[in-house]
Amino acid sequence: MNDDPNQEWYEEEAKRYGEGGDVDGDEWKEALEKGEICGEGIWNLKITPRKRLLDLWFREGDTGFVYGPRGAGKTWLTHGMARAISKGQGFGRWAAGDGPVPVAYLDGEMPFELMQERDQGFGETNDNFHLLSHELLFDRTEKVFNIALPAVQKAITAYCLAKGIKALFLDNLSTLASGVAESDADDWEKLLGWLLDLRRKKIAVVIVHHAGRSGLMRGTSRREDSVFWIIKVDEVPDFTEAGCQFNQRFEKNRNAPRDPDSYTWTFRPDATLEDPYAIDISCEPCNLETLIVDRLRLEPTTAKTLMTELKVPHTTLYRALKRLEEEGVIEKKGQKYHAV
Repeated sequence: MNDDPNQEWYEEEAKRYGEGGDVDGDEWKEALEKGEICGEGIWNLKITPRKRLLDLWFREGDTGFVYGPRGAGKTWLTHGMARAISKGQGFGRWAAGDGPVPVAYLDGEMPFELMQERDQGFGETNDNFHLLSHELLFDRTEKVFNIALPAVQKAITAYCLAKGIKALFLDNLSTLASGVAESDADDWEKLLGWLLDLRRKKIAVVIVHHAGRSGLMRGTSRREDSVFWIIKVDEVPDFTEAGCQFNQRFEKNRNAPRDPDSYTWTFRPDATLEDPYAIDISCEPCNLETLIVDRLRLEPTTAKTLMTELKVPHTTLYRALKRLEEEGVIEKKGQKYHAV
């Protein structure tokens, strides 16, 4: 008896790539002939552009990450994105996509009561927004999400196709994918094949994940290779009001002509409305100096680390650091910069 929970996945992959059956490769030879395109045919092939789901940077079939420290506001941001996409609306300063599409939000961590309150806070809902709560799933079926298992992957794919889902949010990787060693690049294969299959079916996937102690995304960097965009979220340390406030920036962007701007987001209860769950959302531009100071408030670090995390050229970073030192906002001790 084979106890490997991934055996079924391996067998499916073997069938897909012809191993063990098509020994001479005739089937693959024919497939390559059909799949090639050359010369002016490359230019003249008419294709349907991928639909925009949100602004210029999020399109049909994308895989993207939203990550940050615990409690920074990742779920606030992704929940709001999902609701906006389901209604074909913009979110914050991000413009609307090409129209409303069905969205599935798979939550593996939050109590349903809190998700319910937050969803009410985003205002009028619609049947395009589908919430799959780990708590409701267990209460009703005694099943637990594990997206690393082939059977669960197949079920979610079938669910998305049946509902016409165009954007799938997975919140979050740590709670939804059991048995996947975060630092093992090869272990990522348990999810990579499935994510690429969803892409081929034009289903976009947004994965919520945690930052490590270094401030970078936790686990192997291999998972970043195939994604279209990565958003980093950092909490604003001195925010003491109800709700949350964080800085958001792009660490990777394949779709938009340039990296989208960084913003400071604030989610707070809206006391002006009768609805006790109503949320007031503000989104303001965030400059490099603000990002540097907020990062140093979390932990002193070197210029090299700041350059890597903030994705800015050497000269641009040092000019900003010099301005902040002259203003007395930061200071350098040894090789590390500190917030004053």
